[in-house]
Amino acid sequence: RQERPLYGVRVGRGPNVVTITAGAHADEPVGPCSALTLLEALVAAPAAESLAEHFTFMVVPQANPDGAEAN
Repeated sequence: RQERPLYGVRVGRGPNVVTITAGAHADEPVGPCSALTLLEALVAAPAAESLAEHFTFMVVPQANPDGAEAN
């Protein structure tokens, strides 16, 4: 409603899709933190390349940017 953008990240190219949406409740910050930590691991971990062959991860780490800003 306050026109803050929503961001999503796609990691991987595999046929199995995993969708993660976090941050719907702005007063619960552990979800967005966990989603960002997962993204970092998917990019940097040694096993990430193998996961990328089998999975596509679609991650929205903050689904409520207006609420997060207000919190």
